[in-house]
Amino acid sequence: MKMHVCLVSGQPVPNVLPVLLERPEKVALLVTPEMQEQAERLKNIFRARAIQISVYEIPAYDFAGALAACDAVVQQSQADELTLNVTGGTKITALAAYQQFYFSGKRVIYMDTEHEQLLELGDQPTAMPVRQNLLDVKLCLACYGKRFNEAGTRSKIDTARRRKAATEKLCRLFLNNPDMLRACNRQLNEYDKKEPPVFLYVNNLPGPGTELFDLLVQEGIAVPSGADTLCLQSEAARFYLNGGWLEEYVFNLIKGLSINGLDCLLNVNFEWQIQRAASKKKKTENELDVVFSCNNRLHIISCKTSSLDILKNAGKDALHELDSMKANVGGLFARPLLVSVHPLKDADFRRAQNLKIPVVSGNNILHLQERLQQEWGIGR
Repeated sequence: MKMHVCLVSGQPVPNVLPVLLERPEKVALLVTPEMQEQAERLKNIFRARAIQISVYEIPAYDFAGALAACDAVVQQSQADELTLNVTGGTKITALAAYQQFYFSGKRVIYMDTEHEQLLELGDQPTAMPVRQNLLDVKLCLACYGKRFNEAGTRSKIDTARRRKAATEKLCRLFLNNPDMLRACNRQLNEYDKKEPPVFLYVNNLPGPGTELFDLLVQEGIAVPSGADTLCLQSEAARFYLNGGWLEEYVFNLIKGLSINGLDCLLNVNFEWQIQRAASKKKKTENELDVVFSCNNRLHIISCKTSSLDILKNAGKDALHELDSMKANVGGLFARPLLVSVHPLKDADFRRAQNLKIPVVSGNNILHLQERLQQEWGIGR
């Protein structure tokens, strides 16, 4: 039987991709004490695909001990066709594993995620492009121990697709009238954490309030409550007008791109555990506004309609939140993007550059497709 031997590390994607690509019947995990939790995640992923799992402990910084652990795998698997995936682990374990497997005449591979290719190391090295998107959003999140409500997410997607045309109109209306958006958000924020109904007084809005009134009534998002007042009868309607429209606009735009193997989701609510003390963990609920996978990478887009250019620390907080989210749900290989109706302050824009987070704001949102091509080379 074919067996992959993986060095478990904090970046699971290079462990998972070659297994999905080559479909071995068995996987052996070389696990240091620090990587036990990550090993459990990999075991769950592989067992769901009917792959036999074996686990070997390996010391992180003891070269002789690491050699012995690798030799045990080779000796106990002589009937199997072994392939070492040397991508993960510490430098010590990777060097020990490469030496042991190479001089035992075993195949050695390295997953070059950055350049989307699988490298075969040895006397005649080769590089095989990985063109198929093997990681959907669900699997990307599972690699980092995250789960989400698929049924709830799919329902939101159906709604977003159904009112795509209305969302595009609303997006253009607000982008061309940012002061009207600010005033609208101020009114809606007064109802934060209150039960519906929510009332919006159109006459108090600067800009084409009548156009906004007619659009929301026509699309069934709000109902009239007097000549110049709109009534939002559900929390979903309030959420949509208070910023959900931007998330839906971005989602629909990405869904319309020609991207091979695209998996794109909207409003993904998930739980993850953060370490608070040596023996205590706390569950934290988070939401990904728009998230998609292509080219075996997770792409995370945060959408903001609040006044990041005025509110104190709002831009800084939004950037650090996105950077933290990227690290926790996608690791080194995830790509973040901030989409904001209002421009960032100069200091926050420099902060975004330092964090390597691209920012699209104002009317440039209408040209988001071109920016995705520029930043990530997708959607061409």
